Amino acid sequence: MPTMGEIIKTLRKESNLTQEELAEKIGVTSQAISKWETNVGMPDISQVIPLVSVFGVSTDVLFGLNRDGVEAAIENTRKITEHPETTNDTSIELWRELLKSYPRNNKIRFELANVYLYRKQKGDYSAAAELFQKILDECTDSELRWKSLDNLCFCYNRMGDVRNAVRAAEQLPPIHISKTAQLANIDEYENRNKANQELLAYCVEEAVWCLIRQSYETDQQAVFAYRTALKILDLLYYDKNKEGICYVYIWLHTLLCKKLAKIKDYESMYAEMEKWLDEVIFKYSLPLGDYQYKNNIFLNLTVYTHDAEISKEHGLECMIHHLCSKEFDDVRNEKRFKTFIEKAKERYSIEIMGK
Repeated sequence: MPTMGEIIKTLRKESNLTQEELAEKIGVTSQAISKWETNVGMPDISQVIPLVSVFGVSTDVLFGLNRDGVEAAIENTRKITEHPETTNDTSIELWRELLKSYPRNNKIRFELANVYLYRKQKGDYSAAAELFQKILDECTDSELRWKSLDNLCFCYNRMGDVRNAVRAAEQLPPIHISKTAQLANIDEYENRNKANQELLAYCVEEAVWCLIRQSYETDQQAVFAYRTALKILDLLYYDKNKEGICYVYIWLHTLLCKKLAKIKDYESMYAEMEKWLDEVIFKYSLPLGDYQYKNNIFLNLTVYTHDAEISKEHGLECMIHHLCSKEFDDVRNEKRFKTFIEKAKERYSIEIMGK
């Protein structure tokens, strides 16, 4: 069984702290840390809580009673909260309770922040941002820091805090020096092909989101941009091989239908609505879990439909909600529009709810 000194040394190195940095955080000298780690001395009881707080572990870990307890607790909690029948409030409560046991553990903070961020009803961006900021203030794990910074930017943007959103975004590395981009360039790297595929998928999706997010001078320009975005996606995700990207297709069809209604191109609008319904049914026909792109010469990646836990009823409800928006006011009472709504309900009920 390792001594407390050996445990302190291991935890310090895992936290990427020098003896001097650890000493400063808990209010002792670096010589004291050195003595503990070489088993010449021992921390007194007043220093135990500061130590476990810095390392983000429980006192059990420091005393060598349960070294793997934190990781096991995180994994077990993750399994429970990822189950489709676990409610959002339950997930929050489970992660909060775990954080009480390990109050400075940044992995637990990150998990809890993500539950706040991706709440099924409405994201609690303020609570998520507070946790992500704590991670950035205290965490030395570079990967966790980048993820937290990326999510923090998203939170501030949703909160309308442009200044802090820009501040967070400017701390992120440019795409051309990203880890994946560098790995894709290393000639003899055994996973180079996978890195290239990940980069390709990322760049294509980001190109589409750029076309979606831009402002256009006319509605006709927006229609052209959204159709271009669909063509870009079709080049990579052909032949219905798009399990992990179908949510983007749905959003593009939603935006395109609204713009076509606005410019009164109703024939194109109705044609697009049929495609929109196809995509909604495709998405909500998918089983929960991971998907592998098959028969795709560009990609051989395992992907996940991120919001697969949303109930199947949500698909058509969301579509009808958008069809109730003001862009469709001029056609709402037309027979053809009403017929489409009824047909959509019937087809969705047969193909989704009937399964």
